[in-house]
Amino acid sequence: MKYLLTLTAALTLSAQAQNAAPPTPDLSGVWSSAFGDITLQQQGGVVRGQYGKNNSKGLTGRFDAQTRQLIGHWLSGNGTSHRCKTQQYGTSYWGRVQWTFDTAGRQFQGTWGYCDQPMKLKWKGQWQAALPEPPKPKLPPQLQAQHDIMATKRDLLLTQIAITQVQACYAQADGDQDIINLCDQEFNARMAEIQPQNSAKQPPLQHKTWNAEVKAQTLAAQQAQSQAIALKITCIDKGAQADTLATCLAQNGEFTPPKVEKPATKPATTSLLQKYRRSLKKHLSDLQRAQICYRAAQDLHIANICGQTFFDAKVAIDAAVNTAIGLPSDSKPQAFTPYKHWDKQRQQHLLAEVDKWLNLSQWRIACIDEGASIFSIDACVEGKQRTHKGGKQ
Repeated sequence: MKYLLTLTAALTLSAQAQNAAPPTPDLSGVWSSAFGDITLQQQGGVVRGQYGKNNSKGLTGRFDAQTRQLIGHWLSGNGTSHRCKTQQYGTSYWGRVQWTFDTAGRQFQGTWGYCDQPMKLKWKGQWQAALPEPPKPKLPPQLQAQHDIMATKRDLLLTQIAITQVQACYAQADGDQDIINLCDQEFNARMAEIQPQNSAKQPPLQHKTWNAEVKAQTLAAQQAQSQAIALKITCIDKGAQADTLATCLAQNGEFTPPKVEKPATKPATTSLLQKYRRSLKKHLSDLQRAQICYRAAQDLHIANICGQTFFDAKVAIDAAVNTAIGLPSDSKPQAFTPYKHWDKQRQQHLLAEVDKWLNLSQWRIACIDEGASIFSIDACVEGKQRTHKGGKQ
């Protein structure tokens, strides 16, 4: 009898093992396909990538581990033979994709189409290699500290957006437990994409029950967290670094950064030019985050958070220009003026402005790398603008 029970238990465990879902594959890597190499990066269920000549085309979608399907969009900013009547992610040249991967996540077969037309065209790919490790930037300690604190600020802003969106999701759920679970999952997925500077991560949201008391406690906790984030951002804006942030928080934002005596040196033009290039490179990520934020903004509150990020990046780039050419920085404090309304027209206008700043920054960096001096950068950039406009169809 004892043997029979043991055998039954063993057979049960074997059946469970056979029926267990296969491990979720990581799709990150370099893939070969009929459309050239594809570079994919996966974070949780979100997959993004680039392909085409000079990585001129993009991919974005979500991967379902249960069905092993990726459903999303391909995007092109340079134009194709099919211009869509509507836009996706700020471009009129797009289409849908649906890929199905094998169990190991090393092959896919699927379909694609133009705009929102039926997906009848074939697309298959084969995994080739893992993504190369990105080179670690080597910055002077002072620049590295500034880079780290600005990265912290960006993560705080993204966390604020996630909190605002999950609160809106709760309001629309109207107590439906299934929708509450979806709200929690979406919030956890967004937080998983944020890489904070410190290693401490908040536990994932998981509301097994939802009632008026739980709702009140949850919203109160999120409101407190949002206020704490706002205080940290205030401290960073006042000049607090990683080693002085705790002091600023303890003083409730009343903070004056210590003055650092700098030795009087005669700056070399080359040194200023390289500092200008580093500043442009650093704030490219700020512009890209503002672009992503504007695309996702659905209401005025989130749009103003995006606007603050964009405004800070523009001010920092202008200051870098003044420093590079030897002009004094503007002594008057500058402040972002919040938007009073938010609609599709304003969204498209601001996305176009961000694109302009992104292009100018990238062209300036390219001109410096090509040997332009601080006095010939503008002429070099104008030449690239003419080439860019002439290349559009």
